[in-house]
Amino acid sequence: MKLIRFGVLALAAVLTLPAAAQWAAAPTATDVEILAVRVKTEKKRLVSVALQLTDSEASAFWPVYEVYQKDLDAIDGRLAKAIDAYAYAYNCGPVPDETAERLLYEFLDIERDEAELKRTYIVLLAAALPGVKVVRYIQVESKLRAAVRYQVALGLPLVQ
Repeated sequence: MKLIRFGVLALAAVLTLPAAAQWAAAPTATDVEILAVRVKTEKKRLVSVALQLTDSEASAFWPVYEVYQKDLDAIDGRLAKAIDAYAYAYNCGPVPDETAERLLYEFLDIERDEAELKRTYIVLLAAALPGVKVVRYIQVESKLRAAVRYQVALGLPLVQ
């Protein structure tokens, strides 16, 4: 388990720190998309190591995983658009109250929809895997997403 923990932390650090360092101003949707592609290239391998699936588990899990990733991509696309809208508003000068509030509610809606998506997929994952492996997968997924969001947040200046 220590290897998995180290792998999650190392992957998150290696992939996100250089991207965050490049952002002189608020990150753009393109920055977030590049970061997402970099994470995806290693994510499946990390999940595979973390779960140690049997052949029958793997045949049931990976199709659910792939569909879940596509649904998460839609969430990430919305997040990238919201970040892009924030960056545009921020770079235009003081952000108007109306814009700030609209973006705040968009970010909250994205978080809510991601939580609902996770609840939906936990049921599907539970049909494919034992409970401990479902929890372990959600932990790995959550840690990776939190690490990426943390790095994105570091690059977002506070609203003015």
